[in-house]
Amino acid sequence: MGKTKKTRSKAAAKRSRVTKKRVVASKSGSKRTKKQAAAKATRKKSGPKTKKESPEARKARAKRIVAELRRLYPDATCALKHESALQLLVATILSAQCTDDRVNMVTPGNT
Repeated sequence: MGKTKKTRSKAAAKRSRVTKKRVVASKSGSKRTKKQAAAKATRKKSGPKTKKESPEARKARAKRIVAELRRLYPDATCALKHESALQLLVATILSAQCTDDRVNMVTPGNT
């Protein structure tokens, strides 16, 4: 009796694991499984295309943003000492690995 119970439970488990693919016909006539149809239905659809901003509009927006940042943070300064844009770039990359004070110590010519 114990053996037949195990056999039945194995068979029942096997049946429950086997999934039947049900084919669904879409409006376009292509056939896909229900799972594929559900996945396609839940995919994000891209919204309407927005017009590309003109260079003049971009410059005007950038000026407004900079003016607002200057208004909000009038005393903002850079903690990294630098004499050129290249030095600032290197110092910024180094500051990701250690503190700004240590970067200022190891960069040459910055006092």
